[in-house]
Amino acid sequence: MSSYIIREYPGVATFFSSKEYLEIYKEINTLRATEDPITAPFQSKYKAREIMLDLKEKFIHRVRTGAEEVPQETEELILALFNYHLGLNYIETDEESPGEKNLNASVSVLRQYELQPQFVAHLINALNQLGILWFSWDDFTNKTLTPKSEKYFEEAFKLYEKYNYLNRNTIPTIDILNPFEEEEDEKKRIETFESYHTLTIYYLSQVYSAKNMNDKAAKYSAMTLDRELRHSTIDRYNWCLNCIKLGQYHSSILDFKNAYRCLSCAEFMSGLIDANSTVPEDVEEDPIKKLEAELNWSWGKFYLAALEESVKRYEAGNIKYNLNLPSPVGPVLFNILQFESKRTPVSSNLATNFNEAKELFIEGVQCLENSLNFYIFDGYVSDHVNINLEISKFYKLLSVFQLDTKECSIIHQARISSLLPLESQLSFEHYSNLVQSLIAEIADAYEELANCEIKSLEDEEISEMKEKLETVKRANEYSYKSIEFLEEYIISFADPSLKRIPDPIPKSIVKTILNTWWKMGILWSRIIVIPNTDKNEKESDVEVSKDEAMKNEYLENIQKSKKLYEAVLTYCKKNYVHQYDEKLKNVKQLLESVDQEIEKTTNLTKVDHWCLTSLHIA
Repeated sequence: MSSYIIREYPGVATFFSSKEYLEIYKEINTLRATEDPITAPFQSKYKAREIMLDLKEKFIHRVRTGAEEVPQETEELILALFNYHLGLNYIETDEESPGEKNLNASVSVLRQYELQPQFVAHLINALNQLGILWFSWDDFTNKTLTPKSEKYFEEAFKLYEKYNYLNRNTIPTIDILNPFEEEEDEKKRIETFESYHTLTIYYLSQVYSAKNMNDKAAKYSAMTLDRELRHSTIDRYNWCLNCIKLGQYHSSILDFKNAYRCLSCAEFMSGLIDANSTVPEDVEEDPIKKLEAELNWSWGKFYLAALEESVKRYEAGNIKYNLNLPSPVGPVLFNILQFESKRTPVSSNLATNFNEAKELFIEGVQCLENSLNFYIFDGYVSDHVNINLEISKFYKLLSVFQLDTKECSIIHQARISSLLPLESQLSFEHYSNLVQSLIAEIADAYEELANCEIKSLEDEEISEMKEKLETVKRANEYSYKSIEFLEEYIISFADPSLKRIPDPIPKSIVKTILNTWWKMGILWSRIIVIPNTDKNEKESDVEVSKDEAMKNEYLENIQKSKKLYEAVLTYCKKNYVHQYDEKLKNVKQLLESVDQEIEKTTNLTKVDHWCLTSLHIA
């Protein structure tokens, strides 16, 4: 049993080669490997620290008394190695301040030997641990300062790269004070050293994520996952979770090729989790079922993002989209994994028609519905509601490609049927944000239903007058329902004590409120006036003519529109709303149109003016 340090510094051989030292360090190794009981989680760590402190003091005493003749430089180096181990020990026992102090003392010396094989691993690991400490202390909201954690991890990253370039064939020493290390195989030492670098890369991804440098964070996250695949031991469960998160990110930036690859790899790896795999034990639910549900939900988001982008391009007339463009991450991810995915890939041009959109719809909705088997209402309220909102969004997006207005109406009816029961079950007091989201989505669905009915009239799909009147009634009913839910939506933001919207409106919701007023104004202007068909009404009870009554009703509706548009303009005159200028121009144009319509209608008696001309109601 020998140690590199004995050969390198023969002046300290009497200390490090003594039988006492060998026995003591053997005990330290045993204590490090000990799993403590929950009632005393750090007892072996405390014991190891006591022994290490005693060893350090013995070394200092021997040097001071002349029992060990070593140069000052060597003494400082050996003390730095003791400080390194003590720093790690303090961090393991959650004593962060003494841990940082000891590691800093160690690093200040080890930096002088950074490219020497016997010290490089110590320095990289120490930098990592300091970076982890500062990651929890850094203020990432301060954009003017570079976080300390980032500096430590960047230094560790560059040191690894530099060492590998200059000393690629020399295996680093992991613990130079350990007299038993040379008995360990080289493969284990290499893997430990590589694991230090993997940890560096992992935390760099976390740092860049905290700094909202998402592309860079994704790049380092992919590097981490790829390196973990090459380790002899891999935590498959957490690898899947992290790969899912990376896939979600790529979905969010419309990098569908890499999103598909990440989610496929996570799904493949989840199938390799067996009884011997490490899974969370401190959770109530089945972690494997939760992982499956998370995968299904992420696949649902993937297809939803693809369908949403398809709609944007379809409506803009730009249906050509090349998914084979170079990714910001680089070449194909995780090429060490070879398998065939069972999921439907996204075509290179996304969806360009109803049938292609339906494929994305069916696949995505199926994934979300499968995830609901785990995220049930009783226990996962927020997740359950959010998944249902995403399913509703799928239906809305599919409707864009559906040219048949009757089929389109069925699609939006499905949205309402699924969301109304959820909205009635939720307590606004406890789930205000969810209730607001549901109300807004239901209002939107009713508006889309009204659009479908009006479109069928405008396209002259209906010829019989009776059917036209029924269609108008449905359109109006849906518009009224949409307005009703939008009013409820506005009220939900009211100050409970004042029972009204605060003035000024908080910045976080001001655009939401203004846009809702605007939408309500449009809905009121689209109400179609039709004659009163109540046969029981006596002619003597009617104070004005049929035409005059219809005209007054129409004027009343557009006056409501005018008030809502004026509310938007008045508020924006008193309070500046950031990045709202373009929408404000539209509101001004609408208000001008309304004023002109009021003036024109007031002097007219012809019914056709305030009804759809295609109705020809006499």
